Amino acid sequence: MDAAPLPAGSDVQRRTLWRGILVLQDGTNIPGTSIVTTMRPWDKHNDPEWQADAELCLALEMVRHHALCVRFVEVRADGEHAHIHGALPETGAQFASSGTIQIALEHAQPITTAYFARIFGNGPVDAEGQTCAALHVVYDPNVTEHSLVDKPGAVSSPGVLEFVVFARRTEESGMLEVIVGRRIACARTTRSTSRAEDSLPHPHPLPRPDDPLPRAWESSDGEHVGELETRTTALDARVRKRGRVDPHAWVRTAYTPGRRGEKRARRDAPAAPPPLKAPAYTPISTLLSTVPPQAHVDPNVEQANRALIKRLVRYQLTGRGMERAERHYEACFQAAYFGTCVVFRHTIAACPLERRATAHVVAAHLGMYADPTQL
Repeated sequence: MDAAPLPAGSDVQRRTLWRGILVLQDGTNIPGTSIVTTMRPWDKHNDPEWQADAELCLALEMVRHHALCVRFVEVRADGEHAHIHGALPETGAQFASSGTIQIALEHAQPITTAYFARIFGNGPVDAEGQTCAALHVVYDPNVTEHSLVDKPGAVSSPGVLEFVVFARRTEESGMLEVIVGRRIACARTTRSTSRAEDSLPHPHPLPRPDDPLPRAWESSDGEHVGELETRTTALDARVRKRGRVDPHAWVRTAYTPGRRGEKRARRDAPAAPPPLKAPAYTPISTLLSTVPPQAHVDPNVEQANRALIKRLVRYQLTGRGMERAERHYEACFQAAYFGTCVVFRHTIAACPLERRATAHVVAAHLGMYADPTQL
């Protein structure tokens, strides 16, 4: 299978997001896999799709040099799931891709190329040019390159990062390009529930019953009714003899103790706390109006800050004993430089960066990239 390279051009630069090992369900390692992109994830855009792709790029950079796990391989036939290898997928999961995040196979090892060729090379293609096979990949911190993803009888972990890998055929050259898709949230349908509720019989409302007391009187014997009327008449006579009591005539008397053996109420007992009151509702528009406006972007300040970051990266690489002639020098330099730019993406174009804070961030990045075996 020939993988189509990313669009070539003077203004298109490939950025390596992740490079490491794919671990299959049986513990097989697929080395030399790289995930690249042509977008700049630290830029600011109002498009929700672009922001979702940028978050996926930053998430892949966070798990760089860590193994990713292939949960299952899904193969669709005529729009349905024909068969699935591995753990069962979660129902209702959907994925989308803009094509800016891809799998780079130009310099991959033969075993990696053969694996992707077996999955995507000979499979069917739908009407949109997308292959019917897809790899569901997750990052699980509990799984290493030397452990199995799914042990017999164990439930697979959903992981902290999940995406899908599929291939589609380009219209210009007809070659297959392996694309990474992100997971999107889908609304749960309640159609089946509504149908089930409609199928249940609805009881017809009955008229409200009368007062139960007259109905009890009617069902009772005449003797019981006579006794009730006699008691009612005697009660009315006592009320007339006593007279009507005015509710305002009752006056609170002094405190008197209870009966013998009862405890008196303590005079110094703490009062009950006042009831909690919910905070007043503040409209969202009021909260948004209090957010300070975006800082002014100065190209000269951004250029000076980026130059400072480059000098600090070169200086610390030299201090760590890594020369430019070494093979991994350029990769460590690019990773530390772009990672530091991502950390200061909110202030890199607004104000000059502090040298000590910038050097601390550069040292943290080089601690991961220069010698990853110490992690």
